Amino acid sequence: MTDYTAVDADGHILEPPDLFEKNLEPEYRARAYRLVKDDKGIEHAFMNGQPLDHTRPPGTLAIYGAVDQPLERYLSGEITYLEATPPGASDPAERLKVMDQEGIDIAVLYPSLGLDWESSCDDPGLVAAHCRVYNDWLVDFCRHDPGRLVPVSHISLMDVEEAVREIKRSAEKGAKGLMVLAYPPRNGVPLGETHYDPVWAEAEGLGLPIGIHVHGGGNRFGGDAFYPHPWEASWWWWFVLSGEFVVQTMTSFFQGGMFNRFPRLQVIALEAGCGWLAFWLERMDEYFERYGSQTSMTMRPSEYFQRQCWISMEPGEKIGATMIDLLGADRFLWASDYPHSDAEMGTVAKLKKTLKSLPEEELRKVMGDNAMALYNLAPTSATG
Repeated sequence: MTDYTAVDADGHILEPPDLFEKNLEPEYRARAYRLVKDDKGIEHAFMNGQPLDHTRPPGTLAIYGAVDQPLERYLSGEITYLEATPPGASDPAERLKVMDQEGIDIAVLYPSLGLDWESSCDDPGLVAAHCRVYNDWLVDFCRHDPGRLVPVSHISLMDVEEAVREIKRSAEKGAKGLMVLAYPPRNGVPLGETHYDPVWAEAEGLGLPIGIHVHGGGNRFGGDAFYPHPWEASWWWWFVLSGEFVVQTMTSFFQGGMFNRFPRLQVIALEAGCGWLAFWLERMDEYFERYGSQTSMTMRPSEYFQRQCWISMEPGEKIGATMIDLLGADRFLWASDYPHSDAEMGTVAKLKKTLKSLPEEELRKVMGDNAMALYNLAPTSATG
């Protein structure tokens, strides 16, 4: 058998650059996220009336659309965000064409600009208003073909009560999952602690999985202990270390006993690769045997993982088949990251090559069956 249902578990759209200026409620509109050119023609992101140059260097937003492109021009400021936006990242009909070319049957969609602005703003109300606008826009985007385009709502944890309201509201509109940024909001409370329990309770009750996604980080990045800000080192430095956001937050869920309190909640580790997973589960299990009595866990971390966690691998991750051999195929997904600068075309073909040693049943699970079960998706006419 050669055909599989291919589900991209972490594809991205590129939001219209004027989305928030046009659509925020009037009380917030003057402080909306926007892109502004300086007198040299360099593009800066602004929010709450302040430049977000500490979040992302000016003139570099174009890399969100730089799939398979030479990055030097996209980092130089000569290409704007809008100029770099591929049609398949902003138009649903064009996205389906890209998916057809790639052999992708279903795409689960996440933001791009939203990976920056939340971690750069101190106003919970303003951030929540941006989430509402984005979530409405994404649901509308996916209505073009709801069987193949799957909306995941952006949920901010800065205000727990507001987060619960937005989960309910976006679920009613058709969201199939939820995304939260990996590092905790500016209150500094790890995501596994009871502070966020109303959020996890609502998600569990609605059957919506939580995707933990890397993000720009503002001034809060793990590598800051080495450099004042990761951009002062290099983009290489940022991309190497960005996955630690996800690893640390996933670990906080174990430490905080969240999986005990919400045994049906499903959590996904996104855009951090999968090669760390076997080592990390073994390390957590080892120290659970010695020090687990000081935590709220009642089972080994690896047992919680097999019950409630998922991980997304990169299509070309050579160690992916080894991780699946060690841990089983049931909790593995894959993601294209299209159209970001660290993505590339031909992902389905590359994934099949990477996982060619797997038995057919396991390959089928990783290719798409796992994601379909996780998000409760039905086969479409496009699936193989």
